[in-house]
Amino acid sequence: GVRASEYFDKHSIKNVTVDGVEIDWEGEVDRGWVKEINCLEWESFAFHPSPLIVLVFERYNRAADNWRFLQELEKATKTVKIDLNIERDLAYALQAKECPQLLFLRGNKILYREKEIRTADELVQMIAYFYYNAKRPSCVNPEALAPSF
Repeated sequence: GVRASEYFDKHSIKNVTVDGVEIDWEGEVDRGWVKEINCLEWESFAFHPSPLIVLVFERYNRAADNWRFLQELEKATKTVKIDLNIERDLAYALQAKECPQLLFLRGNKILYREKEIRTADELVQMIAYFYYNAKRPSCVNPEALAPSF
């Protein structure tokens, strides 16, 4: 028989390269730009009154789009990420069916879902709008806002 460790020693898994940049999901976990959480950690983040942004992503599907979104979130306010393929129940509860998407939460309420990849400047404007009563940026669709917002 062949041990899995022997197989992977001979056939290493290579990271995807997009626009000359290697997408290194495992290294990203070590650097910790945005904390990846699971179902057990959800309550400690979601039910806290402070602003929260949730990136729902798929590590191996549309990797380039997910990676770009993640890089734009590096300097954002409190942000966590959820892998749709691993945390299926949590993604279902959040009604997240496609990736990448960004959820703006306050307490346990979803204020807005963003499915387009936004620049860091656009994200700052969106964060200011949702959490600090700034003017609504043009990139926020008023019909997609939560009813009470």
